[in-house]
Amino acid sequence: MRSKRDKAILKGIQAAKELHYQLDTQSRLRSNEKRIDISSAVEHLELPMIFRPLKGLLGAYIPGEAPGIIITTERRLSIQRYTAAHELGHYYLQHNLSADDEAVIGRSTKHSDDIPLQELEAEAFAGEFLLPKKLLLNICRGLRLGKVDLKNPVNVYKISSRAGVSYEAAAIALLNYKFIDLNTYPDVKAFPRKECKQELLGSWERHVEKFDLDIICLNESDNNSHIKLESNDFVILELPEPAASGYLWQGMDAILNLKLLEDSRKFSETENLGGVVKRRLLLSGSGEVSVYLRLKRPWENDIKKEFSVSLDFSGRGIGLSKV
Repeated sequence: MRSKRDKAILKGIQAAKELHYQLDTQSRLRSNEKRIDISSAVEHLELPMIFRPLKGLLGAYIPGEAPGIIITTERRLSIQRYTAAHELGHYYLQHNLSADDEAVIGRSTKHSDDIPLQELEAEAFAGEFLLPKKLLLNICRGLRLGKVDLKNPVNVYKISSRAGVSYEAAAIALLNYKFIDLNTYPDVKAFPRKECKQELLGSWERHVEKFDLDIICLNESDNNSHIKLESNDFVILELPEPAASGYLWQGMDAILNLKLLEDSRKFSETENLGGVVKRRLLLSGSGEVSVYLRLKRPWENDIKKEFSVSLDFSGRGIGLSKV
C-alpha cells in the first residue's frame, strides 16, 4: 500500500506528464529537444509570472481569482527556471498559497520526510516537467554518454548546463530514473562544481575571473537549437572537421555580438586515420547571437554541411522577462 508521500510524488509526476501532453512536448522531444521551455508553458496557461528581489525566498505562488507566481531575481537562470516549474506545479495542482525557499525547492523527493505534501507534489512536478526521461536520453545521446559515464560528476554538470537546470536537480533526476544508483549519488552530489568547470576548460581557465558562471557544451547534435544563457556564461562548441580533405568550418568572424576566445583542433584516437579533427571553440557573447557556420573548402563555393544555433546571452529574468 502506497504512503501519502508516495501518492503525493506520483500525483506531481502525473500532473507534469499531463501538462506535457497538452503542450505536445513529446513531438519536440522526438525531434531531439534538449531543454524544456518553461516560459512557454506558463504563457500557455495564461499565468502571470513576475520577477522581484525576494529576501530569503526563491519564489511564491499566489492563488485566487487572479493567480500568479513570483520568482526571485537574486539567483542564476537555472535556479529561476526550476523555481518557476515548482510554482507552476502549485498552480496546476490548485494548491494553497506557498512561499518557497531552499528548504523546499531542489530537494530530492527520496529524502523529503519533512516537506509538506503540497510541496512534495510541486517538487515532483518540477523535476518531471523540466527533466523528463526522454530529454535526459536526448542529452546523453548528444553528448555520447553511456550509463558508466554518468558516475563522472563532470558529465553530470554537462547534462545540467545543457538542460538549463542546477547540478543538484540533474543529479536527483539521474537518481530518480536509476541512471545512477544510491551508492554513486552522494559522491556525485558532493563533488565541487568549480572543479567540473575547471576540468572542462583546462588551460582555457585563464579567461575566467569568477566561477559564478555556467559552461554549456555543444556539438553537431545541437544544430538548430535555441539556448538561453547568462551574460557571463561560456559555450564550448565541438564540431568534427575533415581538415585533411581541405574542409574547414567558416563564418565565425562574421557573427555579431560573439567573442571567439579560443580556437583549437585536436585529433582523437579513433578519428585520426580519416583525417577528421575536432574543431573546439570557446565562445562568449552578449544579447542574442545567431551562429551560422559552413563546412567548405576555402577555394570552393559548395557547402558540405551547415551548423546553426541561436544563443541568447540576455541573462536571468527580471520584471516580466522570460526564463
